[in-house]
Amino acid sequence: MPTSYDGTQYWDYPTIEAWCIKFCEDHRDWATLETIGYSREGRPILLVTLGGDPTAVPTFWLDGGTHAMEWTGVMATLYALSEWAKEFDTEDGQEWFKNNAICVLPCISPDGYQWVHEGKPLLRSSTRPPLPGTQMTGFTPQDINGDGTVSYMRWMHPAGPFVRDSSSEMGVRFRQIHDNPAQACFLSREGLFVNWDGKRWIQAPRTHGVDLNRNFPVHWNPFSMGGMDGGIHALSEPEAKTLMDAVVGRPGIVSALTNHTYTGALLVQPYRKDSPLKSTDLKLMSRLANEAVRGTAYKVMKVHPEFTYDDSNPIVGVWADCLSSTLGIPGYTLELWNPFGFAGIDNASPAQFFRNPDPEMVSKVMNAAAKEAPIPWTKYEHPQLGPVEIGGFDYLRTIRNPPERLLQQECQDGFVVAQALRFSLPKLKVTPTSNHIGEELFEVEVMIENLGYLSTIGLDRAQQLSLTSGITLQIDLTVPDQSLISGEATTDLGVLDGWGNMQVSGAISSVYPKMSSRGHRNLARWIIKGRGKVTISWHSHRAGQGQLDIKL
Repeated sequence: MPTSYDGTQYWDYPTIEAWCIKFCEDHRDWATLETIGYSREGRPILLVTLGGDPTAVPTFWLDGGTHAMEWTGVMATLYALSEWAKEFDTEDGQEWFKNNAICVLPCISPDGYQWVHEGKPLLRSSTRPPLPGTQMTGFTPQDINGDGTVSYMRWMHPAGPFVRDSSSEMGVRFRQIHDNPAQACFLSREGLFVNWDGKRWIQAPRTHGVDLNRNFPVHWNPFSMGGMDGGIHALSEPEAKTLMDAVVGRPGIVSALTNHTYTGALLVQPYRKDSPLKSTDLKLMSRLANEAVRGTAYKVMKVHPEFTYDDSNPIVGVWADCLSSTLGIPGYTLELWNPFGFAGIDNASPAQFFRNPDPEMVSKVMNAAAKEAPIPWTKYEHPQLGPVEIGGFDYLRTIRNPPERLLQQECQDGFVVAQALRFSLPKLKVTPTSNHIGEELFEVEVMIENLGYLSTIGLDRAQQLSLTSGITLQIDLTVPDQSLISGEATTDLGVLDGWGNMQVSGAISSVYPKMSSRGHRNLARWIIKGRGKVTISWHSHRAGQGQLDIKL
C-alpha cells in the first residue's frame, strides 16, 4: 500500500480505508484519522484531519463520494491529501499547518460506492431499500456477465428505437424513419428486469432511490425525481447526519468544497431566485470561484439559473447549499470531468441537456466513449430476453468518470480548486505594544488584522443566523496589586473583513476605489497601574484563537 496516491487508478472502499490508515500512520505528526460515524450497512465513515485542531484554528473542508457512481471525486480527495503531505517537510508548510487545519472526508456514502464497484445495480447514493409500500418494477442496470463492468446490451426487435450501425464507434445509432425494421434493435445498459411480469420492457426507477444530496436541512421538501427521493425528512439518512454533525462540531471550518461528477464546472450560489444570502455574500463566492478555477478548464456556473433542471422547482436539500445558507460557510460543488469536452462538444447548458438531451450530442458522447474504451459486442444468453449482445463501452470509466489514463489530470485540476479555497481562509495578525506613561502607569494596545481572503466569519450569513460572533479580546492581570484604570477587560472587536470582502464591498473599481465600511483591522487599548506581566488572549470561532504575555 503506497503512502501517496498518484491519481492513476480507481480504488474500491476497502482499499481506500486501508490507504487512509497507512497515510495517517506514516504522517502521524501531522495527520489524524477518525471514524466519525457509520453507514447504513455499518461501514466506517472516515475523516482525515491535517494540521491543527479544527475546533480552534481556521479550517478548510473537502469531501467526495456523496453519489455512488462519482468515483473521481473520491480519488481527488486522496490525491489532495498526498499533495498536502508534501508540505509537511517544508518550513512554510509546517508554519501553515501549525496555524490551520484541513479536514478531508473521502467518501460520504461508502455503501453505495462499494456496491457499484462490485457491479451491482447502479444506484444514486446509499443502499437504503425502497420506502415501505413501494416496489421496484422494470429494468435495472447491473453486471450480468461477470466482467466487473456495467456496459451495454442490444437485442434485435422491429419496435426498437435504434439500429445497428457498423460505421459508428458504438455500433448502433438512433433509428430513422426510413430504416429497415429488420435492423432495428433495443439498446440499454447491461442488466436484468426485477419483479418482472415476463412481458413489458420498461425501466425501473432508480434502485434504492435515496439521493443523499437532497437530504440536508436547507429548504428541505419532499423530493422525487426518476424514482429517487430525498429521505423521509432532513438528515434522515445516517450518512447525511454524520456529515452535518462533523462540520457543526468543528467550528473552525470556514471554507468547503464537495467533489462530484460530471460537467467540468464549479457550482456557486445562488441556488434559487429568492436566495437567503446577501448580495455581498453572493458576489464574494462568485469572485472566489473564478479565482479557484484559474489554471483549469472548469467553468463557474451559478446553480440558479445555469444549473437548474426545472425553473419552477428549485433544488432542495443540497449539501453545498446547506453549508452556505444554513451554516454560513462558503461551500462549493465541483463537478469534475467533462465528457462533453472529451467528445469535442461545447455544452454551454448542461442542465438543459440533462432535461432534454440532444440526440446528436448523445451520439457524439457515446461514440467518443466507445472509441476510448471499446468493449466488443459479444453474444450472451440473457435469462429473461434470450439472445442478446453485450458490449459498447464502460459507462462508469468514460462518461460518469474519466478513463484511468485521464484520471490523474482531473485529480490535478481538482487539487488546483481545493488549494485555492484552502488559501482563502482568514489569517489573523496580532500586534501588541506597551508604553510607560507614568511612574506606575502603562498603556497597552493590541491591534488585530485579518490578512486573509475571507472575513473572520466566512459569510455574513453566519452572523445573520447568530452562528458565530466577532473577535473577542481579553486582558488578564497576573500581579495582585495591578489594576485596570481604563478599558474593558473583555472587548468585542467585531467582524474583520478579508481582502475578498473589501473587493466586493469597497474596492469594486480600480477607478473609484474606497475603503470598506467594516475594515480589516481593529484594536483595544488599556491603561494599567502596576508593573508585572499581563496576558492578552483572543478568540474567534472561525478565525482562530491564541494568547501572548506582555511584561510591564
